Amino acid sequence: MLTQGDGLVIGVSLLAGTLTNFMSDGATLAALGPIVLPMASLAEVSVWKVGLVTSFSAAFANILVIGTPNNAICFGMGKDPETGERLLNVMDFVIFGLPITLLAWLILWLWTIHGYWHFLPWK
Repeated sequence: MLTQGDGLVIGVSLLAGTLTNFMSDGATLAALGPIVLPMASLAEVSVWKVGLVTSFSAAFANILVIGTPNNAICFGMGKDPETGERLLNVMDFVIFGLPITLLAWLILWLWTIHGYWHFLPWK
């Protein structure tokens, strides 16, 4: 199911979105781009569609602290100035980042599968 058509788009976005939580988005794109773009042409899916889905999903680094420097800065600086108590813990990123990532995937899938791609001549 995840190897052809819209399933490939969903599979690639899941792969990129999951991998970007463990490494930077640039490294994720550099690792996945040469793999998923030929997959798209072999599966007869628009290379533009798969490329854009991969790049958008690589920005969904909301779940883990190490996913993006922004998360690491917030986690490192998140201390009360008077007591020194840590205001954020690792589970806060998981608790709030997972629903945001799932919502972002849902919007991305609706946009790419049912969006304006059907009206473009190069789909």
